[in-house]
Amino acid sequence: MLVVFLLVVVACSGRLHAQFEDALGILNAADTSVIIKQSTQADTFLVVRYLSLVQRAHPEIRIAAAGVERARGAETAAWGLLDPRITGSMSAKQYSGGIKNNDLVTGLTVPLYWGQQLTIGYRRSIDFFNQDYATTDAGEPSIGLMLPLMRNVQIDPTRTAILRAEQALLGADAAYRERRNLVSYLALSDYFAWAAARARYAVAEQLYVVARDRYRLVVTEIQRGERAPIDSIEILQEVLRRRSLLARARNQLERSTVALWLNLWGIEWERLERLASMVPEPFPALEFIDPLQLEFDRVRARQRRPELQKLQAEYEQLAVEQRLAGEQFKPLINASVNLYTPSWSPPLSQQPTYWKAGLAVEIPLLYRRPQGQREQIRAQLAQLETTIEQLQRRIESDVLLGAANVNATYEQAVLARAERIAAERMVEAERQLFARGESDLLRLNLRERLLAEAQEREIEALQAHATAQAFYRWAIADY
Repeated sequence: MLVVFLLVVVACSGRLHAQFEDALGILNAADTSVIIKQSTQADTFLVVRYLSLVQRAHPEIRIAAAGVERARGAETAAWGLLDPRITGSMSAKQYSGGIKNNDLVTGLTVPLYWGQQLTIGYRRSIDFFNQDYATTDAGEPSIGLMLPLMRNVQIDPTRTAILRAEQALLGADAAYRERRNLVSYLALSDYFAWAAARARYAVAEQLYVVARDRYRLVVTEIQRGERAPIDSIEILQEVLRRRSLLARARNQLERSTVALWLNLWGIEWERLERLASMVPEPFPALEFIDPLQLEFDRVRARQRRPELQKLQAEYEQLAVEQRLAGEQFKPLINASVNLYTPSWSPPLSQQPTYWKAGLAVEIPLLYRRPQGQREQIRAQLAQLETTIEQLQRRIESDVLLGAANVNATYEQAVLARAERIAAERMVEAERQLFARGESDLLRLNLRERLLAEAQEREIEALQAHATAQAFYRWAIADY
């Protein structure tokens, strides 16, 4: 039994020793990324350029832009209901010994926007048994006008289709701006996360390099007999810890780079390595929102938020439908008048002119269809009014929360920067004490850890403030 226990202890010790050797091998290797190749050349990736690339080529924005083009096509098709139309027909009937019912009819119909129709026609009907319908051999030109008298005067289906299409275009444009506003905010959040990851990696790398160089110095001093051997274990433990933090910072940088790459589209951004040669610009300047600016932005947000404009376009569409439904309660009375001449031979001033007038009437008995339509539209309008009211309150809350976040992160960033400056002074003082032999590695490592934590808090505060600024811009529709 004792032999088995000793064998287990030896095996575990050998395995732990192998793992320790693996850790030392990682320390001797340079810190590299599998998916991001480091580059010696680094170009600054400006926020303005990044945002313009996102707004120009992001798939969600392109989809919304295609929706605008589709709405514009629907508007053109709606206006096509007023296109002039040319119609014509020709027929002849044969019987034994000749031709009868030789008929030719052609005309131009011009619909007018306010519901009238203008017609210009020509008819030639010879050998027709109905003498009232028959014309001379030269044919009969005519001009006519149809006038709605009751229904379809204030609004009609054609005008309804056009007005709905115009409001649909406004709604599609608002949807496009809404998508661009949201995608821009999310893309900026990814950019600032990438910038923060780069900053964290730089801090972790700097701390690791300092600990690694100190480890070599301590080992040299131990070999000369100037230090106790236990100091090498103390500093080696710190080097291992900082290399682990460096690996974690590298992984955060990898993930943030991939997230940023997903927002970039185009031939030059097909490969992720393109971002390896780019560095972010510094975080934006700190900003504090005063009450006067907040009140101005609250008013501006209610005017500019595309979500509200999209709902207002839907409301206008329903209002047009409500007008059309109310128009259906009127009886349909259309009057028509035609002027024609049966002769072409005399001069125009001497040609005989005749007229033909008509009246078309349609009166529904129950009006259930328009009444049902009007009730549905009233319910939809009530729902939309409530939705608009709720959205207005939400826009107010977005602006207020955005301003609160900007101001709170402003204070945090100022305090974190002051804390980092104080921590740097403490580390510098501790290093001087350590160089004179008045301090030890434990205290120096502790001071540097506190400095790293202060630097991390400053980076987090700057990232949070930049993201809060981006959110505030989204809240007031500033993209």
